[in-house]
Amino acid sequence: MSDDLNRQIAAAARTVMDDHGITQTQIAALIGKSQQYVSDRMGGKRAMSLDILGAIATLAHLSPRAVMVEITDRMARAGDPPAPAGTPVSP
Repeated sequence: MSDDLNRQIAAAARTVMDDHGITQTQIAALIGKSQQYVSDRMGGKRAMSLDILGAIATLAHLSPRAVMVEITDRMARAGDPPAPAGTPVSP
């Protein structure tokens, strides 16, 4: 996974955590890993893992799909604004 994409996923996941009052310590306890394991992935130092995304879903009382939708929506909002209608697209 590219470093940039990994950082984008981690940043979006952190905003979901913040909105739902979820801490890295809670995630670590739920998945049976160290807080450092979670921190490395949430900080974008290591690739995001499905166990962390699953724990966010569980702690937020959301389905895994709902968490992924939230994350991708936040990534899209954080990106460049869409071009105005009728703007030519370069090949």
